[in-house]
Amino acid sequence: MSKLILSFAIVISSIFCAQSVHCFQELQFENPESAAFNQLQDGRIGKNALLIPNRLGDVSVSHDDSGFTVESSHGSYPIQRCFMDKELRGISKNNLAKLIATGAYLSVNKFDEGNEYSLKLNGRLNGGGLLGASIGFYAGKFIVNFIGHGAILVAGLMTGPAAPATIVALELTFGPVIAVAGTGAAIGCGILGGVATGPV
Repeated sequence: MSKLILSFAIVISSIFCAQSVHCFQELQFENPESAAFNQLQDGRIGKNALLIPNRLGDVSVSHDDSGFTVESSHGSYPIQRCFMDKELRGISKNNLAKLIATGAYLSVNKFDEGNEYSLKLNGRLNGGGLLGASIGFYAGKFIVNFIGHGAILVAGLMTGPAAPATIVALELTFGPVIAVAGTGAAIGCGILGGVATGPV
């Protein structure tokens, strides 16, 4: 009976490990820089890379070789170089895509008089990826080890007076297997956690 319980626990741990790795392999990764570049193909900067005050209404920002342009229901207004951060002056589409891919965004503002706009470059803190990866890593390792070593403890206690010797024997036999399964699950869950909480 004790061997049956232990075998079942090892199988469950292995399945958990395999599923974690399988989920990672099934993920379709998209290069953030390529995604940002594709967004800029038509010249329009994605809303997720813009910070626009509500008072400006429904406006958008486009970029081409001549610079940046704010487009609203009232018309199109090129942003003067003197009203934008120096990093944005004459920036190429490739370099703009790289900035957006690293989490940068552009904040748009309008002067009180006329139709002049300003454009500033800002950085976004993307701290979730590392934290998510760490949590996923330790969670995966803990779950597999908890199931595996917990099953050994239960199986050993069922042998009565021989429990100490049984637990030691089972640990020597199945401990390495549990360790391998735990490492696999930790890596798989760590990657999943990092992808799930990292920069989008």
